[in-house]
Amino acid sequence: MEVSFSYIATFISLIYGLALAHALSCIAEYIQNWSKIKHYWVWWVWAIFLLLLSVAFWWTIYGFWNKVELWTINDFAFLTLQSSLFYLTFYVFF
Repeated sequence: MEVSFSYIATFISLIYGLALAHALSCIAEYIQNWSKIKHYWVWWVWAIFLLLLSVAFWWTIYGFWNKVELWTINDFAFLTLQSSLFYLTFYVFF
């Protein structure tokens, strides 16, 4: 499949962007309802860890996959599945 990496990176970035937007909106809601919700430090550690992990995953994807010249459907499916599972993780956690 002759597709430029910039198109694939844009698609993957949209999925990661949706995950980050969902996470940040949930964190903002937690902060707004600070007095109504019982907070645990473990949840906040996991939330910060997941935010940093999303940046690290995206950076790794960009660093590793930008050198690929010929894209197969398996490569694209793997990246899409990995990003979708990461979004699902964010959706379930937050």
